[in-house]
Amino acid sequence: MGLRRERPLRWRPDSHRCHHWRVHVRTCSPRPRAGVMTVPTSEERMWTVQRLSDFLGIPTTTLYQWRYLGKGPRGCKIGRHVRYLPEDVYAWVREQS
Repeated sequence: MGLRRERPLRWRPDSHRCHHWRVHVRTCSPRPRAGVMTVPTSEERMWTVQRLSDFLGIPTTTLYQWRYLGKGPRGCKIGRHVRYLPEDVYAWVREQS
């Protein structure tokens, strides 16, 4: 029989740090923040296609067609979702008058 090698001692979770200390340091430790984040009000949030459709009184399919054709208010993709800034929508409505 050969000599049995002992495993090196592993760091134990019951020591001074918790068992998920690497994640904990990144997510749970207090960090100095530049400013306080606030939840945007409904007017400050970006509009969904449905919200814009309700505002303009047109079907959502029309908005998707306008986006494809390069017409309508300027929107942006966030992930797989299309969103519209209310300021851009108001400016576009003023241009149509």
